[in-house]
Amino acid sequence: ILTCLQKFGLTNLEKEMKEAIELIKKVDLNQFDSIAFSLKDSIPAVYASSDLFGVIRKMKAWFNETSKVPARFDVFPELNHNEMVAYEGELNKDFYVILVRTDNESEEIKTRIEFTKKIMEGKVRGITELWAKGNSRLEKIVYLTYVGDYLSYKTAELNGIDPVATKSIDMLKEELK
Repeated sequence: ILTCLQKFGLTNLEKEMKEAIELIKKVDLNQFDSIAFSLKDSIPAVYASSDLFGVIRKMKAWFNETSKVPARFDVFPELNHNEMVAYEGELNKDFYVILVRTDNESEEIKTRIEFTKKIMEGKVRGITELWAKGNSRLEKIVYLTYVGDYLSYKTAELNGIDPVATKSIDMLKEELK
C-alpha cells in the first residue's frame, strides 16, 4: 500500500523511513526498563485507538512468543463495548495495562481512554501510558514497533525466559510432519 501511495505521489516512503530510522537511533531503550520490570510476572494487556491495531496486535504476539506469557489486546472504541466490562470482575490482579497513545488522538478517544483508566485503576497490577514519538504516522509506527519488541525481550529476560526458543511451535511443526 505504501509503495502504491508513493507511486501516486501521496507519500515519500524513502524520506519517511529515513526519518523513522533516525528517530529510533536516538531512542534510549533503558528508559523502558521500568515498564518491563512492571510486566515481570504479569499478563500484558495492550490497548490503543483502532488506527494502531496492527502495532498492538504485533505487541501482543511478541509478548506471547518472546516473553512466553499470555497477553491480550483490543482497540478503542470497541474495547468500551465489551472488554471493559471484564474489569468489573475480580480476576484482573495479574494484568498490567499498557495504553499506547499518540498526540493526534481524537477528543472522543482521549475521553474513552481516561474513563477506561478510571475503571481499571485499583483492579489491575498497574497501568502505563506508552506515547508514540515521531512526526509522521510511519515514524510513530516504527517507534512503537521498536519499543514493543524491546519490552517483550526485556520482559523475557526479567522472567528468566529464553526469548528465542519456541518449543511449542517446534513441537507442532514436528507433529504436523
